Amino acid sequence: MTYVYLEEDTVLPLTRIIDVDDYLDYITNGVLPKFNDEVKQALEALWSSAAVPGFDKVSQDFALSCAACGFDIELGPLSGTIFMVMLQDFMDPWTFNQKNLMKCCKEILLPDGKQIPFCAYNSVGYRETAGTCQGRGAGGVF
Repeated sequence: MTYVYLEEDTVLPLTRIIDVDDYLDYITNGVLPKFNDEVKQALEALWSSAAVPGFDKVSQDFALSCAACGFDIELGPLSGTIFMVMLQDFMDPWTFNQKNLMKCCKEILLPDGKQIPFCAYNSVGYRETAGTCQGRGAGGVF
């Protein structure tokens, strides 16, 4: 997971704007960074999959986290231009793991209204079932 900065037609990962190596000392050789509780809560909120880009809460958490690392910049105007990008793998029949499936918090809505965990979508025939419901050659995404 990372954050990106959007400017017109350009999408830049923050790691290309900020030299991450300059700030690794904040977390090196420690189980948890030595931040106060407010900063820890802000970081947890930023790395949460519930963080919704474009909202003031995300920009406030981002500003608080940056302030803890010594950045003294106004991030309010950036609330609509900083977005989280997260990649999540899915399980197939060879990598299926019930314990990981129980932790999956993303869901796919099927045409019949049922919801299934994203992680299991390719594992137990839902893709084929959904494709059949849509009809063959209908141009659906399934």
